[in-house]
Amino acid sequence: MKHFILLSLIPAVLVSLATAAKADGKPVGIGGFCGGTDKLECRAGLACEARGTVPKQYTGICAPKPGDVGASCGGGTLASANCKEGLTCVVKGDKAPGKKGVCRKE
Repeated sequence: MKHFILLSLIPAVLVSLATAAKADGKPVGIGGFCGGTDKLECRAGLACEARGTVPKQYTGICAPKPGDVGASCGGGTLASANCKEGLTCVVKGDKAPGKKGVCRKE
């Protein structure tokens, strides 16, 4: 039950972080809500991507920009790095969910 309560607080914490980012004029960090009616921008190196479920006043969450060949990818979270279009995230060895990989052209 404790874990459920803690997990249910995550969206509220993210919303408050995104709101705080707007209030102080600073760009939003990784995993924070971005875009939308508040026009929140992501920090350098991050892109506002439509991933998962976000409150309707936002467009997406700040995640690493898609990587080129050789870039790190994966990780199993909504804010994990993806590969650029035409590339695949290749995980070596243990392919368990959440493992990181490398962007490769296949």
